[in-house]
This record gives sequence, structure tokens and C-alpha cells, in this order.
Amino acid sequence: MPSNFKPNPNIASLDNYLREEIANRLSPSDERNERIEIAKNPLLLIDKGYLYILTKDEQLIPLKENRAQKKIRAKIEEIRATGKPVRLWILKGRQMGSSTEVEGLIFCETSQNPNVTSLIVADQLD
Repeated sequence: MPSNFKPNPNIASLDNYLREEIANRLSPSDERNERIEIAKNPLLLIDKGYLYILTKDEQLIPLKENRAQKKIRAKIEEIRATGKPVRLWILKGRQMGSSTEVEGLIFCETSQNPNVTSLIVADQLD
């Protein structure tokens, strides 16, 4: 996605946006397989560079997981593999990317699964 990205008002929903983004990156023959693969594993939105974040200097860049974020994700995937609900307490320093990672994972799951909603609550406005 170019650095001068501006949201397109003609894109009615996130699903349409992702459909457009995938179509722009892939040939028509690969597009369907990509969508099926992402539907089976929504976290591929991060791995394949479809999930973007806004940096502090207001640049839109793909979310690339750092070491701390990869550890969080690995633990979540480990817990999920047991069939148990994921419950983590993350003791963290500031600027490690923990909140960004968890919010990204929640977004991936919520955006790709029908009838799923999510809510992120904070005790401060920042």
C-alpha cells in the first residue's frame, strides 16, 4: 500500500476493502485460494501484510511482528491448540507492541468470522 494511502469512500465495508487489496496483489486464479486460506486462518492477514497500522508519525505501514509480539502470538496459538479459551495476563513495559498485537489479532478474528463482535476496553483515553 502506498504511503499516500487515503481511505476510499467508495469501499462500503472492510470485506470489500480486503477483496480489493487481495485482487490488486494477486492474479484472478490465485485470488480465490488466498481468500479461502485467510478465511481458514484469519491471522494470515498479519503474515501476508494485509493488516496495516498507523505509526506515531502518521505513516501507514504493514504490521510486522516484533519478537515480543511473536511470543504473545505463539502463546495464544499454543492455548488455542488445547481447545481452551485464551486468557492471558501480560505484564509489559511500554512500547513493546503488546497492545498493538492483541488488537491486531482481535481484528483479524472479528473481521473474518461472521456473527463475531469484539470490544477493547481501556482505563485511560490514550
